[in-house]
Amino acid sequence: MVLYTIDGVALKDPGGRWWVTAEGSSARQGLRVRSVDAAVPGLDGILAPVRRERRDAAPLNLRIMCPSRDPLTRETAWDDVMGLFASSTTVIVGRKVTISDPGRTAVAKLTSVSEPELTAKAGALVGVVGLSILDGLFHSATTDVTWSLGSTISERITGLAGSAPVDDWKIRCRGPLTSIRVTDTATGTGISWAGSVASNRWLHITGAAARVATTSTAWNVGGSDASGGISLHPAGLLSLTPTRQGGVRSTEWQVESTGADTASEITLRAGAAWV
Repeated sequence: MVLYTIDGVALKDPGGRWWVTAEGSSARQGLRVRSVDAAVPGLDGILAPVRRERRDAAPLNLRIMCPSRDPLTRETAWDDVMGLFASSTTVIVGRKVTISDPGRTAVAKLTSVSEPELTAKAGALVGVVGLSILDGLFHSATTDVTWSLGSTISERITGLAGSAPVDDWKIRCRGPLTSIRVTDTATGTGISWAGSVASNRWLHITGAAARVATTSTAWNVGGSDASGGISLHPAGLLSLTPTRQGGVRSTEWQVESTGADTASEITLRAGAAWV
C-alpha cells in the first residue's frame, strides 16, 4: 500500500477517520517533458538546443474516503482532511511504499476537489483531491558528501540513483581556490567558476548563482555575490543524471580545480529525484 502524508500528517488517519483508496487514485504521478528550444517559424530569440528540456507540473489524484454511519462524524472528518490540502498555497506531499521506506517528498499545490459522493451502503463520503507536483518529481532527503580538492575527482555517487536527473543540487568549496569545474559524466552538463577564494573562505554555488562567504561552513550564510565568475558548459547547467553500470544505478561527476591545497575541499548537497 502506498502511504501518503500532507505536511507530515498521514493520509491514513490512525483513528480511521480517512484514508486514500487505491481504486480511483493515481498509482504514480504523471510526467510530461517539454522543450523550450523548439524552432517556431516567425519567432526569434530561440536558444541553442543544449539540453534545456524542462518538466511540466505533474498531476496526482488521490481518492479519499471518510467512513462513518454518523453524518456529523464523517462531515467533520471530511472538513479536517480537506483542511490539510487547503491550509497554504503549497503543501509537502510525502510518499512511501512500505513502513520501512525512508520516503520521498514533493512540493505541490491543490488544483481541485471533487464534490464528495455519499456511499450509503458503506456510510462514507468519497471524493478525489487533485494535486499538481510543481516540478514533476518526488525527491529523497538530501545528504552531504565531501571530497578533498587538489587533484581531479572522478566519482560515482550511488546515493543519487533515482529515476530522474538531479537539478536542485548545492555545492560548497573551501578555499584556497582559484577555479572549479564540475561536469556530469553522462551528459556533459556542468558548471565552472573562476575567481579567488582565500584560505578558510567558502564558495557557495546554487544553480547559476555563486557567493563567497567568510569562515562559517553553514549553507545559508550571507557573503558577497560572485555570480560573475560562473560559466555554464556547452551542454547546459549541471544535471546529475543516473546511469547503470555493473548492474548498479548511480550518477558520476568529475571535478577539476586550480589554486587548491591540502585544506581545500568540495561538498555536494543533493538528494535523488524520482518520477
